[in-house]
Amino acid sequence: MHDFCFTIPYGLILVAGGVIGYLKRGSTASLAGGVGAGLTLILAGYLSLKAFEKKKNSYIAFVLETVTAAALTWIMGQRYYQTSKIMPAGIVAGISALMTGFYLYKITTGGNHFRPRLNNTVTLRYTSFNNSFKIIEARLLVLENFNYITRVVL
Repeated sequence: MHDFCFTIPYGLILVAGGVIGYLKRGSTASLAGGVGAGLTLILAGYLSLKAFEKKKNSYIAFVLETVTAAALTWIMGQRYYQTSKIMPAGIVAGISALMTGFYLYKITTGGNHFRPRLNNTVTLRYTSFNNSFKIIEARLLVLENFNYITRVVL
């Protein structure tokens, strides 16, 4: 799974949480923290997506994602330890800890991976009933989930 598939929704959740915290309790800290961290993650996810479209990795995005998630884990983890309130500190700390682990995994495994292009044409030779040779060209179409479809061209 690619990092931007989780980063952009994670950022949107943080933005929504910050806005909800501001609307319900008037907390400017929730607004600034949620919107600031969320927009940072959305930006990092966008950078990673654009790099992926070019078949490259954006290591700036990986670092930005990891640092933001680790900071949220630390800050919200401390807040949960002090208040013992599951919402929002415990949930944000837990999700951020999972995301930090995911980002560290992506960094240690080399980032987003790209499938190599393979030669997908196979030429087959067979003898028919009258002993004449015929050549069949078979094309294998590789789908995203590694199913193979064979199309025979005579």
